[in-house]
Amino acid sequence: MSISALTDLAVTRDNDTHQGQAAKRKVNRQTGEVEKLSQSARDALAKAIPTETLAGYTAIVGVVIGTIKVTDADPTPDQLLGLRWGLFGGFLTFTIIAVVASYTRKRVGAQHRRFPLIEVLAATIAAAAWGLVMPGNPLVVEMSAQATTIATTVITIVGGGLVGSLSVPLAQPSKVQPT
Repeated sequence: MSISALTDLAVTRDNDTHQGQAAKRKVNRQTGEVEKLSQSARDALAKAIPTETLAGYTAIVGVVIGTIKVTDADPTPDQLLGLRWGLFGGFLTFTIIAVVASYTRKRVGAQHRRFPLIEVLAATIAAAAWGLVMPGNPLVVEMSAQATTIATTVITIVGGGLVGSLSVPLAQPSKVQPT
């Protein structure tokens, strides 16, 4: 899914005054009526993955990794570790900025919270986990193959569990008093 879908959900959560699941809305094109559709935790979980920033980060890491050439003359070239960690930090920072900016833009005229904390946490945890398990991540350089396999498994399970635990509150109306 995307940051856009996650912040649409955030605004919907802010504007839902009923108890229970947050509702997403769909306009019936034939009648023009607004229909409410239940928002499940599974839907919220899928929306937590920040695809906009993830696509850019993946492309940049691919280019960086592509520049590292192992040759007979240089069997251990510079792995650009500092650059890779910097890109990872920038990816996380940009994910937070993108979620907050998208939420701020969409909340105009609606009841809203000052800061979309649960949405920022979900997107950042998903981004961190994804960025640390994808091929070319900076951990690969610093760990043995065995340690990388174990770390990737642990990061995937813990990251998925943390984002999964946030999917329940993401599917509920916002409990924070609107400003």
